[in-house]
Amino acid sequence: MLSLCPPSRAGRREYPEHDQDREPLGGSSAPTPRVQTPPPPICRAGPPLGFRRGGALCCMPPADAGLPRLQVLGVMGDLFMPFVHGPEEYTPEGMGMAREKSTNPSKMKPKEMRHEQDFADAALREGAFLGTLHLPIDFAGPFKSTTDKLRRSRDRMARNRTLLENRVPLKFKNFHCEVPKVPGQEEADQSPKGIMEMWMRQMYEKKWEIIKKCGPPKVQKAYLAAWDEKKGTWKKDVKELEVKQKVIGDWWSVLWTAKEEYVRNKKETDDLEAKLKGLKEKYPNSKTLLQELCEKGCDVNASRDADGSGFTALMIAARNGNLETVEALLELPDIKPNQVNEYGANAMHYAAMYAHKEVCQVLRKAKVDRKVKNKAEGGGKTPKDLAMDEHKDLLEHKQTHWKECVYKEGQFKMVPEFGKKDKEDTKTLSVVYNKLTGIHDPDAVEAPKEWKPGRWRISKIPDPACKLDDFDEKDFMKRWKSTAKKLP
Repeated sequence: MLSLCPPSRAGRREYPEHDQDREPLGGSSAPTPRVQTPPPPICRAGPPLGFRRGGALCCMPPADAGLPRLQVLGVMGDLFMPFVHGPEEYTPEGMGMAREKSTNPSKMKPKEMRHEQDFADAALREGAFLGTLHLPIDFAGPFKSTTDKLRRSRDRMARNRTLLENRVPLKFKNFHCEVPKVPGQEEADQSPKGIMEMWMRQMYEKKWEIIKKCGPPKVQKAYLAAWDEKKGTWKKDVKELEVKQKVIGDWWSVLWTAKEEYVRNKKETDDLEAKLKGLKEKYPNSKTLLQELCEKGCDVNASRDADGSGFTALMIAARNGNLETVEALLELPDIKPNQVNEYGANAMHYAAMYAHKEVCQVLRKAKVDRKVKNKAEGGGKTPKDLAMDEHKDLLEHKQTHWKECVYKEGQFKMVPEFGKKDKEDTKTLSVVYNKLTGIHDPDAVEAPKEWKPGRWRISKIPDPACKLDDFDEKDFMKRWKSTAKKLP
């Protein structure tokens, strides 16, 4: 049996002149005589062959190298030595074509051109799947890390903005905030401002005015009962004063925290945008991966015909929620955004089915047909139908799982917080739960019959596209409905 031997080991054992520059064992400084021998032959197929017999290994050069063969260690070595010859010349091939090919496209063979085209098309679809087609080649790493952080920062800023606008509607823009004049600067804007335009200091100064005007009925009721507007202090001799203070404090705490995070995220977003602008100025002529593939002749509308599904790069990028890649593909002049696959679906169907709202908005601006129906049973479905079907399926799954596993079988326990008005549980262990942990005993709490989002799930839900922060269950359940609203 023949086996391969590492080149370094074979060279040392087979050609002792490789060690001629090493110092002799006795420590003498006398120069070692150089032996004039031809260099070891180069084998295109790999390292020299070795012959193994009875645990002994002998490495030898090809038969035509003009060097004496080493004696094979072993009893039967002399019998097999005449039959061992050097390997024939071998030219490695890859993907069915020779490596030494013409670099001139006009001299390339049709088979080579076809393989080049297939390779470029496959690279295009892989880049669409990974969301890397928009990356510039010269600074892909810094660009991707910066854009990922920027995307998350913008998403956090949008969430906090939505929370603030829901708690303090846009119609409340009549908060007069006095801005002190700074010497040497223009006069500041003294017009009434809303919650989004206020500074943190101005918001703190208008705290009680915001609570009075914008708080929900429960908060306003507690405010009128417990707060003395003339004195600017809490009223005395008010029943359940601590409860009313907690109601007001909890509502204001959420509002203040959202405003703090919004200001922080806005500053972070501005810094990241400045960093991204600096990178683009440093590499002004850098090509993107998509431009490089287009120059190699890839077909941007090519489908994956290996399984006959007909998925294009645009469909793959829309399905995975790769917004920047979708935008880069739609900028190409030869792109066909309304192309459908074997199932009669276009890119809009997959963006809607996986609740990628931003991708749906970009496709809608590109005038992708959102009324086309796929080949589903019952006459086909539009992208909006798919989004609503996904929402209904998820809702039914949650309700069924709650009814069977939580309410009937009791596989999961409820852990509500222990309020000040709640009665202590009767069991000894339950009292320990109430006093030490501030929650009710899970065994003493009966699960509600109906499921509601955010009722019992404490952990966050990861973003399906792995591009944004984790979601609360309430926000996650709204994804498909909010996506369907973008597809009228």
